[in-house]
Amino acid sequence: MNALAATTDESLAIDRINAALRGPATEIFRQVIPDLRARTRRDAYEHIMNNPGLAAACFQEFRAKPELFQSLMVGPDSSPVTRDDQTLSCGKTLAQVITLVVRAVAKRYFRARLGFVRRRAVPQKAKPLGLFAVVFGSFRPPPPPAAPRKEYARADALYQALRSYLLFDWQVTLIPHYATLPVSLVNDLGARILDFRDVEQIEALAKTKKVPGLEPVPDRQQLAVAPARKHETVPSAMPAARSTVRPPPTQHSTILAKIDVLRAICRRFGLGSLFGLDENAMHHLIDAVNGPGRPILATLAQAGIAPPKAVVTAACIARRVGLTRFENLMSSNYAPTFLRDLANQTREQNVNSMESATEIQRATNRILDQLLRDYLKR
Repeated sequence: MNALAATTDESLAIDRINAALRGPATEIFRQVIPDLRARTRRDAYEHIMNNPGLAAACFQEFRAKPELFQSLMVGPDSSPVTRDDQTLSCGKTLAQVITLVVRAVAKRYFRARLGFVRRRAVPQKAKPLGLFAVVFGSFRPPPPPAAPRKEYARADALYQALRSYLLFDWQVTLIPHYATLPVSLVNDLGARILDFRDVEQIEALAKTKKVPGLEPVPDRQQLAVAPARKHETVPSAMPAARSTVRPPPTQHSTILAKIDVLRAICRRFGLGSLFGLDENAMHHLIDAVNGPGRPILATLAQAGIAPPKAVVTAACIARRVGLTRFENLMSSNYAPTFLRDLANQTREQNVNSMESATEIQRATNRILDQLLRDYLKR
């Protein structure tokens, strides 16, 4: 599928999601939430999207009363969708739809709460008229100045800093408290923001303006080899000199090593369905990402790839090459070269702009076609 077709499919999917949310979904919420009953459907939808507390109530109703939403929870083959990682008829997983809603509510709230500034057009000085223009009337008045454009300052900066980590419906109640966090703190936290699930924890972050327990981030140019932990043994088939490459921890790689976050990201992107794996096989794949794949997570995070997409990329690599070969690859002398080239090519492929696991998988396969050829030549 070429880029234009992929963009068209993405637009169609978003249109179908918006139609469902604005129409039948909002109609159901009008029936079960008293505050919405007296409102028109359009007004109810806007009220939900502009109010994180109300959006949270809608999510609670959705989770508590799935029978009300059966007509909407249908897959491409008309089978019922009962899990977040299953694909809906729009082509997106339920987890992806939830993410879209959470991000939309956050963006609206940040702009309403934090406001915006207008960029004023700078008036240009009129050039003095020459004698020819005065005598022969060839003067043309300058074009009118462009209308001032809305420029969202801190609101959009905060949203962009948080966007990659606005993933789950439980975060909706935290959106008003996210708005109190400095943008610099959010950037320092990275994916660690997902560790803080309570209002009190976010309030403490806003008060201290410090990342708790965060070690200084090492120089990005340094990729030292750290010794393996006691429970991490080098495969017996590999020479001792080919020890596993362990880049120093960063604020991204530390949190992404947590298995519950890895599993949540994999569910959100629907990797089980994409790879055709059952729950047990996905556990093994996630363990590989959390073990031999940690250098990939750290390297891609340092390269500017959003951590959730770094997780998907690492999972796609492990799935493509197989778990044993994946461990051998990351334990080989070729690993530093592989990581360097992987970081460069993920930037060239613009993986950070991709929203679906399918897109990331295609890009990863293109990258691996070259990198694995180089590896096998060794």
